[in-house]
Amino acid sequence: PPTPEELAYDRTHVRQVTHVAPNARALARAARSVGIRGRAPGLPPAVDNSTLAYFPPIGDQGLQGSCTAFATAYCYSTYTQAMDEGRAASDGNPDSICSPGFIYPLINGGEDAGAWVGSAFRQLNASGCASLTDAPWSEFDATTWPSETAWVRALRNRTRASAFIDATTTEGLALLRQHLANGRLAVLAVNVYQTWYDDYPADRAGISNGVYYAVDGPFVGAHAITAVGYDDD
Repeated sequence: PPTPEELAYDRTHVRQVTHVAPNARALARAARSVGIRGRAPGLPPAVDNSTLAYFPPIGDQGLQGSCTAFATAYCYSTYTQAMDEGRAASDGNPDSICSPGFIYPLINGGEDAGAWVGSAFRQLNASGCASLTDAPWSEFDATTWPSETAWVRALRNRTRASAFIDATTTEGLALLRQHLANGRLAVLAVNVYQTWYDDYPADRAGISNGVYYAVDGPFVGAHAITAVGYDDD
């Protein structure tokens, strides 16, 4: 969980999004949805941004508690940088992929115990993120800080500012959907219950279809994930 200092920083420096307008990409996606009525303009019935060339191959944090670094740096930052610069990341070229091995040691307090999503974005704003080439990631090293070369080269990947959508409300979910329809990604911090794991009884409601929406069993902890789209069906 975030520390009081991290929460205070987020409240002061992170802007809440209250409006997301459809852009040209969303309008084009919605225009391909023929025959669907009652839908807001610019909001197609399904979106999957992971199929775009900007999205890197799916990573694997292994046994390391670096989900926050993978969601923010590996997925979100890589995708955003590639989109802004008009280049591909889907080919897995390590020169084009932001390294969780750069971000995670800077925000985990010196131990492999996870990290707060807001701290990762704060670090991306301050220092950027080096590539996998300049800051290789290792499942078994969560504390080694980046090299001087990695620090310098990370600066060109800095983000300007952070913003958040309150996705716990109906209005916030609508904003998040439009944000995704616009071709952007979002990082979510979600609570995890025992239903997250495949050894939970599969005959419980919402489990057997492979979609995680049934919150059941003991509370386990939290997890950072990258939202790449949605599907109304």
